[in-house]
Amino acid sequence: MSDYNLNSFCSDHENEQQEENIKDYLNDPKNPPDHRLRISIDIRSLKDQDFRGNIYNLLQAQVKKTSQSYARVYDVYLPVDELDEERNPIKKIAELRVILYLEDLGPKDQLNQKEKELGLDENEEYNNLEQQQQPLVLNDKNSDFVGDLEYKIIWELENWKKAEEQKFKIYLKQKEVDFLQKLNEEYKRKEIEKDKVFKKTECSINLLHKKIKEKANDLQKREQKIVLLEEELKTKIQDVSRQVSIKEDLIVDLKKKLKDEKGNSEKEKTVLKAQYIILLIIFICVSIFYSPSIFYVLISINSRFCFSTQEAKYKIVLMRHGESIWNQENRFTGWKDVQLSAKGIQEARSAGKTLKQNGYEFDIVFTSVLQRAIQTYNNVADELECHHLPVIKHWRLNERHYGSLQGLNKSETAQLHGEDQVKIWRRSYSIPPPPMTENDERFPGKDKRYAQVPAHALPKTEALADCVVRVIPFWYDAIVPQVLSGKKVMVVAHGNSLRSIVKHLDNVSEKDITEINIPTSVPLVYEFDEEFKPIRHFYLEIRSSFQLRKKK
Repeated sequence: MSDYNLNSFCSDHENEQQEENIKDYLNDPKNPPDHRLRISIDIRSLKDQDFRGNIYNLLQAQVKKTSQSYARVYDVYLPVDELDEERNPIKKIAELRVILYLEDLGPKDQLNQKEKELGLDENEEYNNLEQQQQPLVLNDKNSDFVGDLEYKIIWELENWKKAEEQKFKIYLKQKEVDFLQKLNEEYKRKEIEKDKVFKKTECSINLLHKKIKEKANDLQKREQKIVLLEEELKTKIQDVSRQVSIKEDLIVDLKKKLKDEKGNSEKEKTVLKAQYIILLIIFICVSIFYSPSIFYVLISINSRFCFSTQEAKYKIVLMRHGESIWNQENRFTGWKDVQLSAKGIQEARSAGKTLKQNGYEFDIVFTSVLQRAIQTYNNVADELECHHLPVIKHWRLNERHYGSLQGLNKSETAQLHGEDQVKIWRRSYSIPPPPMTENDERFPGKDKRYAQVPAHALPKTEALADCVVRVIPFWYDAIVPQVLSGKKVMVVAHGNSLRSIVKHLDNVSEKDITEINIPTSVPLVYEFDEEFKPIRHFYLEIRSSFQLRKKK
């Protein structure tokens, strides 16, 4: 018998090469015609089992090719130690012995040879030769070789192998379960992270949506305000167009009437003019005797005073309020709502008496919303007994707004900023004082009386030019229509709002208007022709003083 030893701990490629070597060995005619070939293989890992199977199958195939009808291959698998997971060239776990019978020596000889190789008892009889000729089945417990020690070892090793394979399958299954569990945990963790990112993104989107919505609402409100302003502007344009049309019609009618009245004699005009000249001379003398300052004011208003002989068609009385507490304290009053002083009340009552003595009656009264003007009219009404009259209070007739100077003492302000600068602020036509801010408690926007007034229309400071722009529209929108309708009108307002009207009516220059001063509680009468052009104006108190002086 020939021995052929293999090292099973080689690589897979080397194992394949050894299989080829066995084939060459079996097919080599030079080898001795031994009837048996025994191959020993050392098993050192699980992978060597596959190698064993390959060798076993190779030998079986070789047996089928031979002419020996009784050729057999026996596989003896001897366990040595516990199985390692990897190959170990030093530690051997089992030994594989493959025995190949090639010669036809008959069943008896074949049996004897097998008994010798496997160490079986020579006296044991085998009654079933057909069973001896069948291949060795390791798991068959009824085999005739069960009693054989080597076969028993092989059988136990196969059972151990199956148990290890089952354990390995269980191990793989557990690994699979662990892997799936870890995969599931990782998936859940990813889902939680994605959910957090989604919620964070959703929160950002909601915040952005909220801001966009607020901006859209703000733009919508602005658009609504613009629409309202456009409608208001259209209404004002229509009103102006209507007033222009009315005035044009009025001018046409007046021109027609003037043509009809041209028949007046020149002699009557000359006589009336002479009378007015005499009256002017007397008035000048009285004015110089009583108050030179009043004389200067009256002369500076308009050179047409009492020179016109034209008959008046319309008449209006303008009057500044009486002295206020802050007038008395020499402070910038502006839009501050202060009361009349005791002297101011007396001035208002005196004005009422003067109007009553001269037979003046009224149908409607216009005042500002400040109580010093309202209080002045109330004292006048006490004398005229006309509290039943409709009184229209409007913010456009308010005093000029003095900005941040409001409430300051005029002398102290002059010491602080210089007299020249304060004079510019007080008397300049177009240079306003320093403005106040909207956060200032004195700002008109914080006063309920101006709640209906558009915020952009409320002043933070004003020059006289700004006051003119504020007052004159109200003059034409509210006051003039009442005069043209034939009503007797009185306007009780403030120094600068009345100066704005005087500048407009008499076409006073910007330079000259700064020198004109309106005295407190002195009725100023304006008379107009049929075209509503001023023909004369005078202070009623001066004329009344002249009449009293004449009676004495």
